[in-house]
Amino acid sequence: MDVVKEKASNKILPYIKAIEKNKLNAPLSLHILLNDHCVNKCNMCEHWKTKDKKYLSLDAIEEIWSRMNENDGKSICLTGGDPILHPDFDEILQLNRSFALGIICTGNFKNNFDYSLLKDVEWLRFSVDSLDKNIYNYIRGLDNLDSILSNIKKSQNFVKKVGINFTIQKINCDELENIAKYCAENNIYRLMLYPAHGNKKLCINRDDTIRILLQLTAIFGKDYHHIIPENNFEFLYESLKESIIKSIDVKDVYRKELPCMINKIHLAIAANGEVYPCEVAIDDTDKQEVRNIWVEYNDNKLVEKKIINSLGNVNEFDIVDIWNRNYYKNYRCDKCDRCFSRYQPIIESYWKFVNNKENIFI
Repeated sequence: MDVVKEKASNKILPYIKAIEKNKLNAPLSLHILLNDHCVNKCNMCEHWKTKDKKYLSLDAIEEIWSRMNENDGKSICLTGGDPILHPDFDEILQLNRSFALGIICTGNFKNNFDYSLLKDVEWLRFSVDSLDKNIYNYIRGLDNLDSILSNIKKSQNFVKKVGINFTIQKINCDELENIAKYCAENNIYRLMLYPAHGNKKLCINRDDTIRILLQLTAIFGKDYHHIIPENNFEFLYESLKESIIKSIDVKDVYRKELPCMINKIHLAIAANGEVYPCEVAIDDTDKQEVRNIWVEYNDNKLVEKKIINSLGNVNEFDIVDIWNRNYYKNYRCDKCDRCFSRYQPIIESYWKFVNNKENIFI
């Protein structure tokens, strides 16, 4: 176990022991899709196509905040849609909280937005899929790259940990080293790389994969490779490499040996208030027209769809009650094998602790 994982494991060891000994009384973290609203029209996303747009009410959000404060919750991540388009976004940022708050957004802040409201935000990530205006416009459906990059700099005056989410697809797969270099030169804290999925026209092929691997190798040899989190880098690199070695589709090689226990520490809440074990279960690409892609195997046969139903709704039930009613259940859907969240330090450390039945941490 390397130094980074050792530090992460030591930090989360008390929670791992709590899970093993009994259970947690409430989730450590929440992932909240505040709304379905978005001004972008991304080629890999379905939110902007949603006709019946939803958003969580401020009352529901205040209740969630209160319950996380009372039960020593550690973090909440806000996303959407685009969370900054929520009608009460400014008020949400000013709610009292004892937990860390993170935000994933497009960066389309309104012109008069008060960036000082972000001063207590733990981390903020912008979706930027290209530094080329034409490619960015094609992917995001909006000619606003200059505005987004400007808003990133404005937010850096108040948020220390500003990052970028980059969705890899055929049209931008040659930009990885450039975006990593941009992040290093502009004090970007994190670069998260996500392969496009759900749309075969966007997904990378064998030639694309080779070019991506060469770029990742080049990035790893530079002093800014740490900008990409280790579990993100490792998962992407190893899965792409294995697809080349075995001459199979990338989507078939995502490692499956590490079971997920994310629902033992975490819940996700959709814009309509429905609660799920994690955000993967409510991914915006989970539409009927693309769902079969997730269950297509080498023999071209489709297996039975495994879709996780809602665990409850925060507009009707208390979030901690929903947690307690579902804590001992196990969940798995068709997207689990392709989710690199299973390689986060807490999950890796949990299974090592459970399997060894000893304190493997320093």
